[in-house]
Amino acid sequence: MDDKCLTRSEMEYQVITLHKEIFGEKLNTFLYDQNGMLTIQGDDRVIGYALYVFTENIMDVHYTAVAPEYRGEGFGHEVMKGILAHACRRMVSLITLEVRSDNEVAIHLYKKTGFKEVNVRKKYYKDGCDALLLNREISINDLKAYFEDDEYLEVYPPLEDVIEQVQ
Repeated sequence: MDDKCLTRSEMEYQVITLHKEIFGEKLNTFLYDQNGMLTIQGDDRVIGYALYVFTENIMDVHYTAVAPEYRGEGFGHEVMKGILAHACRRMVSLITLEVRSDNEVAIHLYKKTGFKEVNVRKKYYKDGCDALLLNREISINDLKAYFEDDEYLEVYPPLEDVIEQVQ
């Protein structure tokens, strides 16, 4: 896809609009301005996004979504790869998220990308649906794969320095 680069305000507007379409609720992006907003863009628009916050060495993913017309094309996996890359860049040890227990597509994607179910919040959602709590630990192998990627070698410190900080 050969696209123009969206400005920050265009990107935020499109994330807010897509969020309302998918989740049926208003989104305040102020919380994510200082912490984390990842977007997958194409066709001059936001195709998918993730919103997350960092607390100490934990990344807490609040939302992930892909526009309905782009589902099933691998964009959800790209969002998850972006989440993992940002977690490695920030040197967190754990990524957490919650998902509706009836969202089988999302659960499959999360488990495929290394998340494990750690707890259930019974009747968490307004309609009585349970929430599954999922975690993914960031391993030395994750960091190694991330920092050995040629794209990041010039920008980030050598792998030996990073691993020494983690251990």
